[in-house]
Amino acid sequence: MDIRKFLEQFDDSELKNIGVLNTKRNLLNSKSVESLIQLMKQSNIDKLEGPEDWFLDINYNFCNPKSNLKQTGNLKQSQTRLGVVFDFQNNILNPHYRSFDKNQNNENSSQNSPQEIYKQKIILDTTVFANEDISKPENRINLSLFSLFLIDDFRSWFLEQFDLPQDSVIFPSTNLKGGIRPDFAVNNKEDKPIAYIEVEIGREDIGQLQNFRSMLNVPVFSVCGKKEHEGHLSLLEIYDKLNEVKEKIKSKQFNKNFAVYETLIYENVLSYGRERYKSTTISDEMRNSFLIQNLMDHLEIHEDVGRTMRPGEFLLETKKEFGFSLRIYSRESKIRNSLSIMARSGGRPRIIFPSKEKLEKYLPSYKQPAINELCNFLKRFGYHIDTLPERSQARIDINLVEGNIDKFIAILEKLGEI
Repeated sequence: MDIRKFLEQFDDSELKNIGVLNTKRNLLNSKSVESLIQLMKQSNIDKLEGPEDWFLDINYNFCNPKSNLKQTGNLKQSQTRLGVVFDFQNNILNPHYRSFDKNQNNENSSQNSPQEIYKQKIILDTTVFANEDISKPENRINLSLFSLFLIDDFRSWFLEQFDLPQDSVIFPSTNLKGGIRPDFAVNNKEDKPIAYIEVEIGREDIGQLQNFRSMLNVPVFSVCGKKEHEGHLSLLEIYDKLNEVKEKIKSKQFNKNFAVYETLIYENVLSYGRERYKSTTISDEMRNSFLIQNLMDHLEIHEDVGRTMRPGEFLLETKKEFGFSLRIYSRESKIRNSLSIMARSGGRPRIIFPSKEKLEKYLPSYKQPAINELCNFLKRFGYHIDTLPERSQARIDINLVEGNIDKFIAILEKLGEI
């Protein structure tokens, strides 16, 4: 059950009396955990959930992606304080929370501010995903499609292609159990999932689709770039239908929405924009960063992005100015015999690591001890790449990586050894 809806069933005074809320600001903190779990048991609730995979169950298992201390595990078994489950979450999970207003002494003033009034009004729909990485062309296409589903004629046609009910709704799917996230969820009028849709600019990702279908109990359809890619539907067929709708409804607003989709199809599905995304050498700004300087000081790295990799080599490249990808030789990889083992995208304060499954697929078996070492090291900080599907990635705070740079470099050296 959604924790916000659960807590809204009770007055804040009642929750304070039983210890769920604490201090004048009605905080969820370490003192809240035992009382909250007791209240869950009394209410026959096994698990409370919130946005971005947050949860707490009656067995003290939890996940808090915003915590800097520990993000997942069991509160009873870990050495951390119980309140780690609520770190940086009160303003999101707690409908009774009162933010601190340093300019006013009245303890009720903050809850009467416009900001707090809106926070109390808004109950987020946790089934939708709203943090799409728009640096990826495929995700920009998905967002463009989502905006066009407001047009009844197009949405009706789209649902017909998959033989889905006309009163269904289509929206970006949130993360599901097992860490998977298809591009779109389709819910019926009771708001229950009846299908999922995965979109690719090119051909189907067979492995990913098989993984989705093995973990989900409803159909998973595929939309591919072109008709010859043999998905259930193609982005070019969608383009043709939207062009037909454009001529029919004569709406200037729709024309602009359609123009965005048309541009994305032109640049990506038809490959006219391929040169915009080709690999190149990293920028001077990135080269002078703390992380890259340390990598280049300790590893044998080259920057010749035009040739295939050789055993024992490291390569630094990027597709955008404020990013990088550190690659090593992989005989199994079709991308210039190389595999990305550490990356940064668009200057974001996160360093990306591949899943254990992907490392094991593309690296020889004698590197298994180094792979295990990386997995165990990341587990110390709450990141579990050993449980991720092959194509999933762990995004780790850059400060954590930089603060442990010597250890990461030692592991990278072992992953790159001949």
